[in-house]
Amino acid sequence: MRIVELFDKKADWEWAKMNDVQAEAVVAIGDVKYEIVIEEDDIDYMIAGLKRHGEPIPKWAQMISDDIENSQMYNIVFLQQKKTPSGKPVISYELTGTGNVYTVFSTVLDVMHEYGRNFNVDWWTFGAKEPSRRRMYDRLASRFAGEVFTIDDMDGDKIYVVKA
Repeated sequence: MRIVELFDKKADWEWAKMNDVQAEAVVAIGDVKYEIVIEEDDIDYMIAGLKRHGEPIPKWAQMISDDIENSQMYNIVFLQQKKTPSGKPVISYELTGTGNVYTVFSTVLDVMHEYGRNFNVDWWTFGAKEPSRRRMYDRLASRFAGEVFTIDDMDGDKIYVVKA
């Protein structure tokens, strides 16, 4: 099976909230319930973080910052909803290990596409802490995105900035 076909298996999802600043979509895949959260992001915040750590500012980051009035940037995060033993709902960034990775990513991509149809999105940002997730994001970004920029260590996360 080609890799593109792997991402044809999206799950049904629905918006819990959607506006031009923040959106939340919910989906159940197998026994796991996910929230897919989209929020406005700010390249100048990333630049300030790099400066705080004494890191050089990449040319691409300065280019986006200089054009920020014409560029809309949004961060996307997907979280799983879990329950504590007492039944209290909690949100987790942990890997589920359920084997549903392609369905999860197909669904996240579908949510991103739908949001982009409703609001102007020029850049998507997302991050990864775990080495296995970083390797997967590296492969996905190189395969499916046009322009991809990264910050290798922003407070422990690898940050991806991808042209929409």
